[in-house]
Amino acid sequence: MSVNTMNHSGADPVSSRAAGLARNLGLVLERTGLLGLAELLADRTMPNALSYRRTFVVRAHCAGEPHPELAPTRLCSLKPALIALFAELARTREPEIQHMSEGELAERFACGDELWLFHADGAIGHLRWVTRRPLALTSFTLPLGRDERLGVDTITLPAARRRSLARMASSHVRHVLGSEGVISLYGLVNSSNRRWRAGMQRMGYSPVATVHLVSLAGRQFVRVVPASAAEAELLEQRGIRGGRWLRARSGAAG
Repeated sequence: MSVNTMNHSGADPVSSRAAGLARNLGLVLERTGLLGLAELLADRTMPNALSYRRTFVVRAHCAGEPHPELAPTRLCSLKPALIALFAELARTREPEIQHMSEGELAERFACGDELWLFHADGAIGHLRWVTRRPLALTSFTLPLGRDERLGVDTITLPAARRRSLARMASSHVRHVLGSEGVISLYGLVNSSNRRWRAGMQRMGYSPVATVHLVSLAGRQFVRVVPASAAEAELLEQRGIRGGRWLRARSGAAG
């Protein structure tokens, strides 16, 4: 199916974006509750003064699982229609999708990233990136093996929500990757997004570690807590020792 298959309502862009922001605020409240919203707002408004963030690292196996037969568009190189697609999504439809320039999109594909587009009712309803690059957070970088991948920037658009599309897309991607020799697919979940974390657990993801990040007066401290002794051993094999608070390296990935 075509990359530029989208529904265009013809609505005014400013009105559409305002409606999108209001819709996303409602979604954040639904997913996180008031406590999670307060945590998210504090992190966004005072990121260097005083904030606390938890990120969960999770992993799912890719081989030998039942999966729905979907027909996504799998892109490994930049297509001209993608530039307009991301601009349109960021401008009028989904404020949490950041606009990506042609250069930024080209760089992602040059690094080996793949973009999967899933359709619903003839329009793009769900998208996700899959990468071979290391899993990187502030002062925490987990190298991936040749048979491992990382799923990032997963978005289900409003018209396709509550239809299990994210779950079906996850199963489909993992099955395809498994047939190509990939064993594990990693993911990241912010603690504020409790609904998505529960959803990933239902999709077969298991905890690997929790990454705690504290920002205080311009300084950042990080602590990695493995989910089990087995995960602690895996992390140590890759140069990560958990359990201790460490000063975050300046310039590290956030």
